[in-house]
Amino acid sequence: KNRRLEHWQIIELSGRSADEGSKNALEVQIVRLRKRLEQAGAVAPTIKAIRGSGYQLCIAVEIRNH
Repeated sequence: KNRRLEHWQIIELSGRSADEGSKNALEVQIVRLRKRLEQAGAVAPTIKAIRGSGYQLCIAVEIRNH
C-alpha cells in the first residue's frame, strides 16, 4: 500500500465537511500528530505532505489494545 490519503478523504473520515476551514484544521491536526509520533519514538519523516493532494504515512504503525 502507498499509505496515501487525499485531503478530502481524511476530512470525511474525521466526520467534518470539506470546506476551507476544515482543510486548515486538518493541517494543524497533522502537525500535532507528527509531534506525538516523534515523541513516541518514531523516526522523522512520519507523515509527508503531498502537495496539492494530501498526506502519506511514512512509517509502519502498530496499534495495541491494553
